[in-house]
Amino acid sequence: MKSLLTKILSLVLAAVVVGLVVLGCAGGPGNKSSRATGLKLHIVWPERGATRVIPLSAQSLKVSVSAYEPDYAVPISETLVARPAGNGATSDITLSTMPALAKIRITMTAYPNADGTGVAQAVATQEMTTGDVGSSVNQDVSLNSTVDHVTASPVSVSTIVGGGASVSVTAFNVDNQVVPTAPESWGWQSSAASTASVAASGNPVTVLGKVAGGASLTCTHSESGKKITINVTVASSTGPPGCRFPGQLYGDSCGTDKNGTNLSWNCETGACEEPLVK
Repeated sequence: MKSLLTKILSLVLAAVVVGLVVLGCAGGPGNKSSRATGLKLHIVWPERGATRVIPLSAQSLKVSVSAYEPDYAVPISETLVARPAGNGATSDITLSTMPALAKIRITMTAYPNADGTGVAQAVATQEMTTGDVGSSVNQDVSLNSTVDHVTASPVSVSTIVGGGASVSVTAFNVDNQVVPTAPESWGWQSSAASTASVAASGNPVTVLGKVAGGASLTCTHSESGKKITINVTVASSTGPPGCRFPGQLYGDSCGTDKNGTNLSWNCETGACEEPLVK
């Protein structure tokens, strides 16, 4: 289930203000079908890198408007807004010929590419009633993250005291499609930082072994709230785990890479790598 982003600054857009104002009209006061309003959208894009909870990879917003009743909807217009260059930029678009005194549904979808392609990162649907001639209506719109679940590679980590191992995470939507995310949108926490430490944010990150023992890492995607836990084992630095006799090339397994390939300790270099087949 998609998680509602409850804070405006946690959205793909820092603020999306929808205003319904009159652009013009035709016909007499009683002719509802010929009285037209216009839809104005003021989009405040977040500064790049200003906050870790904004998906910086969002580069466009597709806006679709339809008139609706409980049993049907009629498309009115669709437009694509590309993210402008520069920090803290704004976009203003106007959609004319909106029906006055009508129910409309506004759907806004954020994409990672400027041309509106790629897997959707966030979506919002807002239903509202247009104003009459001479009136205006303003409405803030919140977006939902499309991230449904996350995975980690490797699913467990083994390292040695003084060593390190890389971990990466990937976000997926409900259809198991990869959702593009920014490294800053991932937060990390170790259950035992004195045993295994990790950076507060980023993707991928390096887990550093401090002392022999075990710990668990919790990774949280800040926009959707989805989490995953990775178990960490830190072995003594006297030698790579499983390297028990002279000339031994590879020791114990130390996890898998992002492609699911099994990795083992190299007894000569102490690195966690894919064993070479001779």
